[in-house]
Amino acid sequence: MNRTVIGIMLVVLGILFLLGNLGILSGALVLLLVGGGFLFFYYHSGKKASHRNIGLLIPGAILIMVGIYDFLIETLRMQYVEGYLFFIFLSVAFAGIYLIHTRNLKELSRGKRIWPLYPALGLFMFGILIVSERQLESEIVSVIFSNLFPIALIITGIIIVIRAVNK
Repeated sequence: MNRTVIGIMLVVLGILFLLGNLGILSGALVLLLVGGGFLFFYYHSGKKASHRNIGLLIPGAILIMVGIYDFLIETLRMQYVEGYLFFIFLSVAFAGIYLIHTRNLKELSRGKRIWPLYPALGLFMFGILIVSERQLESEIVSVIFSNLFPIALIITGIIIVIRAVNK
């Protein structure tokens, strides 16, 4: 990307954030516009997915989903779902990165193509765990959330480290 394009991007970002800070644009709209700008530049950074800059897609997808989340919370007064909905929307952003970019990279190994699905699944499961705890408010869900979930993370981390060391 040349310096002119970077300079234009910075000017537009500055204008959007200034309009947001002055209350002329809502925070959700600023996030959606900035995310849309990243996606625009992603699609124009190469003819095929393998030549496009994923460094533009990742913030674009995340900002779009956070913008949609913010819009829903602001306009529909959905504060009662905001805790877990945020994680679900981030999950969708990473799933979108897989669908838009990495699944098309046939020259990479399967593991290198599906990496966005790992954070997508983790964020989704965390969101579901929060939903379960809030909705059920039972003792078993509390035990799972406060004890078994961290233990599962520790065990998974140990397994990953052992596999990495043994390669």
